[in-house]
Amino acid sequence: MLGWAGFLERLQARAPELVAEAEALVSRERSVGASRSEATMPRQPGVSWVELVAPSLSAEESSRYEVLGHLGRGGMGTVERVRDRMLHRVVARKVLHAALPVGARERFLEEARTTAQLQHPGIVPVHDMGEEPDGRVWFTMKEVQGETFRSVIRREHAASRSGAVDRSASLRRLVSTFDTVCQAVGYAHARGVVHRDLKPTNVMVGKHGEVLALDWGIAKVLGVEGAVAPASKPLRTGRRSGQETAVGPVLGTPAFLSPEQARGEQIDARSDVYGLGAVLYEMLTGAAPYRGDTPSVLAALLAGLPASLRGPTGAEVHSTFGVDVTELVEVCERAMARSASDRYADGAAVGAAVQSWLDGSRRREQALEVVSQALAQRPAAEVLRARAAALRLEAQSVLHGIEGSRPEEDKALGWAKDDEAARGKSRRCSRSWTRSRCCGRR
Repeated sequence: MLGWAGFLERLQARAPELVAEAEALVSRERSVGASRSEATMPRQPGVSWVELVAPSLSAEESSRYEVLGHLGRGGMGTVERVRDRMLHRVVARKVLHAALPVGARERFLEEARTTAQLQHPGIVPVHDMGEEPDGRVWFTMKEVQGETFRSVIRREHAASRSGAVDRSASLRRLVSTFDTVCQAVGYAHARGVVHRDLKPTNVMVGKHGEVLALDWGIAKVLGVEGAVAPASKPLRTGRRSGQETAVGPVLGTPAFLSPEQARGEQIDARSDVYGLGAVLYEMLTGAAPYRGDTPSVLAALLAGLPASLRGPTGAEVHSTFGVDVTELVEVCERAMARSASDRYADGAAVGAAVQSWLDGSRRREQALEVVSQALAQRPAAEVLRARAAALRLEAQSVLHGIEGSRPEEDKALGWAKDDEAARGKSRRCSRSWTRSRCCGRR
């Protein structure tokens, strides 16, 4: 890859008049603002304009990015943790594997371009792209320090089963994270992009609450609105885990593929909806819809639905989180419908259904809190109720026999007791209503 300094040297060789003009401008600027900062100090004799303008990198730092460590490895590339020497920040850099099938390079570049155009808080931002001297292409993106959604799911399930956390709150946290993924995928769908490899390990949950959908390496751009994209060639089975993304003739992760993807048929946003449903399935149960190696997973996928969430599996989910998950089960079943026409239209629609459950869950929690407070106050309320009944009897005893035509002063004691009884029962009764009830006054 041609560096900044190399570019300037080439420019100096081919267009010396432009270099001379630029040197004059730099010299003029330095003479005007010499006192502004150390960056405007006069150039030392013998220092070329190229050396002045280009970033000052030593021979050991000829590359812009310094590799700090290894973050992971996927089907198409290796992800490194690197330091950007020009911007002085740490980012993640994905580098294409050296030996891949024909078309992998273009698909890799398409991932960078596609992701860069999906500017959404729930999609990892791409910063830069380029090529190594050995021909391997790369792109840089935000480094997300956190854990995969699968890790979060397993931790929350374990904590809920052990009773270490509020089980209903644990479920709400998971559903809220899933809703964020739905919104990001829905945004991509609105831009005509289908992810095609949605699964819990392709979602990162950051230390500061950020939720990002990753790995758009096999995403498909549908083009004009309403168009559908043909899937790649029908899947060929190999002895690999059904949880791994495959490239080449196999695109996607079998355990989370829609039936039409597995059959090599046309796909659209509803194929991603199926993937979201499969993620929701794992979120509820703690396990992927289908398990095993690729051949067994594909056979089970093409044969029918995974284990029902309404039988023993559903009872286990209820036992884990201690709340009614019927509505979430219905969302999952509709998203994973065998026929695409029976599913939600896109990721945003799935998110809306999940948000409805979240809103209802909050209202239910608020109602349960009110009931809990009421039950806690019940003994004191019984005491007040008994006191109010006694005061009302006293009031009736005092007022009984006092004629309605008598002065108010004669009735004041009875009225006071009756008012105290009303306050004890938390009633806002007017004195006139009390008087008319006790004394027959109109």
